[in-house]
Amino acid sequence: MAELALRPDSQGKVRDLYDLGDQLLIVASDRISAF
Repeated sequence: MAELALRPDSQGKVRDLYDLGDQLLIVASDRISAF
């Protein structure tokens, strides 16, 4: 798994949003939370 040296501008349960200046990077994962 690769790690980014960036902090997400917005972080949710499934999607993280990164502002790269003139582009946006949306990372979706299959994270599952159980309680």
